[in-house]
Amino acid sequence: MFFATPGGCSLGAVIAFEWSGLPYRLCRVPFADEAANHDYRRINPLGQTPGLLADGKVIAQSLAILNHIAARSDDPRMGPKSGAGLDRLNMLLGFLHTSYFSSYLPYWKALRGVSDEDSAVYAKLGSGLVQTAHEQLELLLGDRPWLCGDSPTIADAYFAGIVRWNDFHRAIDQSQFGRITALRARLEQLPAVQFGYAAENGLPLVSEGQFKGLVTAAELASASTGYV
Repeated sequence: MFFATPGGCSLGAVIAFEWSGLPYRLCRVPFADEAANHDYRRINPLGQTPGLLADGKVIAQSLAILNHIAARSDDPRMGPKSGAGLDRLNMLLGFLHTSYFSSYLPYWKALRGVSDEDSAVYAKLGSGLVQTAHEQLELLLGDRPWLCGDSPTIADAYFAGIVRWNDFHRAIDQSQFGRITALRARLEQLPAVQFGYAAENGLPLVSEGQFKGLVTAAELASASTGYV
């Protein structure tokens, strides 16, 4: 599984693999390293993370990878398999992937060499979108300790990656959202989340899952035969 340098949404897939009980290896893709990025694009021409190489085929996009992992694991943290519980899981994953993720897009665009004037416009637009996304998520969370109920699921795993974006962009005062703040605090105490942080930062890795070690993109560059 290919994951990005600190702060990326790919953290969610790392957490899901730790929970899944499935054997897996990780490949860190530091986008500032042109050689590593080139090797990764030979595997996944989209160049985005996360990416999963499974049986010679590449799976792109967080939701597809999370669902791939969940379908192959019986761990309850994969989330419900049917009924209203599955409906809520899919609703929350959809909301996080569209409304919440997308609310930060103006900020990411502002980092791509635009003028100061345009950057200010993007920031103003982004602040309103991020505020709205947090208000909506606070409402959806309600009194639940986790996004889907009484225990964490892959929706929480995905959220663990993207909730950090406000630390970088400073779009809003995130502390005004007590339910989200409490959820984030619970997430940060989970061993799988701490494992993901360590993997992002190149620190020693102590896995409670079936992690089988690190591999480089160069070692896998000829392993892909295209997308699923």
